[in-house]
Amino acid sequence: MDRIRSRCLAGDCWMLKPSLCLFIVVSLLLAQTGMTVNAAGNGSDWVKDKSPGELANELMAAVNELRAAHGLNTLNAHPILVQIAQVHANYMASTGATTHLSADGRRPFQRALAAGYPVAGDLSLGGFYSENIQSGPNLTPQEVVDIWMGDEPHQNTMLSANRSDMGAGVAVSGGFTYFVLDTALASSAPVENLLATIAGHNKIRPGPA
Repeated sequence: MDRIRSRCLAGDCWMLKPSLCLFIVVSLLLAQTGMTVNAAGNGSDWVKDKSPGELANELMAAVNELRAAHGLNTLNAHPILVQIAQVHANYMASTGATTHLSADGRRPFQRALAAGYPVAGDLSLGGFYSENIQSGPNLTPQEVVDIWMGDEPHQNTMLSANRSDMGAGVAVSGGFTYFVLDTALASSAPVENLLATIAGHNKIRPGPA
């Protein structure tokens, strides 16, 4: 690489293939700004360092773009859902486990209720609430959305008509990025009343789409 670097800087790039020369020159220039070039071309040739918060916002924007393309209402970024999604992303990153259950065994909609979000629907079935999770190296928010489009349950989290709000969280650990997306429909009932309705349910089944 040092030989190639010196040849390119000396103006001898014509000796290399034009595409390879262009890649090398751009790589050298971007090295000065902390950017990298992805030679594999996996869908994101220009990769920039972004904060987890920026990635979470991009994930929510990608979901709303998807919903708009399907003629659905866009979802509001609800602060409670954003908070619990981020907490769960941090938990997964700290344990290395990709799971819907929190450390105390609570399901996503139970975490939302405990945090003060009024989940609508039949809470014995989990209400109108669902969560998508994904982890992997070098994943972009759009790539995660594309992965979730591969099966119906994950699609429903993003494309159900019975949704009004969402929240996303992203955490990075050990070269892996952990994504969490929660979507829900809010109830007009007080959260205290909703919590009382599930107090007698020892077994909670997954919620509907």
